[in-house]
Amino acid sequence: MIGYSGVEALVYRAFARVMEQTESGQVIVRKGMGDEHDEEAARDLNMCEGVVEGTKLAKANIDHLIKLHYTQPQTTTTFTPQSGAVPVINCPVFMVIQPVKCSFSNDNSMPSQLMYAIVLEDPTNQLSFQTYSQSIPMAWLDIPYEENEWVEDKMVDVLRMAVTTIAQDYVWTRMTGGKKLAQAMEESSKLQDQQQQLDASIETSSSA
Repeated sequence: MIGYSGVEALVYRAFARVMEQTESGQVIVRKGMGDEHDEEAARDLNMCEGVVEGTKLAKANIDHLIKLHYTQPQTTTTFTPQSGAVPVINCPVFMVIQPVKCSFSNDNSMPSQLMYAIVLEDPTNQLSFQTYSQSIPMAWLDIPYEENEWVEDKMVDVLRMAVTTIAQDYVWTRMTGGKKLAQAMEESSKLQDQQQQLDASIETSSSA
């Protein structure tokens, strides 16, 4: 999506609203692809043909972002007058919003639809989510600029709802499943250690 400068603010507001349900937390949104000149460029949705293809492209893009930008977060400490030393953990979360052109019928006379495929990944906690927005008629995009203010409002509404949905899913999972996830990862690590010890024991016995 090129030339849509308000997307970052939309994502921030959606996440900030969901984060209000937690005791603490701060949201920082950074643009991962493109450059600062995108805002001045002509608008281009960079649509993908088909939901399956759009989802695959979104996943490929998010994998690329993670390879470029992800580093294991480190715990730091900040000091407040009320609580004293407070641990601070930065948890990078990656999101890709991919516009998709799709049709819900084999009848070619039926108009195509625009929807958004959204993929979110938290590599630190090994969490992955995806969702899809409500669709809107592709024909709306052909309405002249002077008359399409309501179209932009509708596009913003459906995108905001989809981002809020995936943000809610992520935050809820972190709030309710964090301990279970940590336990599962710890158990998996123990099983791997046991398997390595068993393999080493078998190798030693064979050598003897």
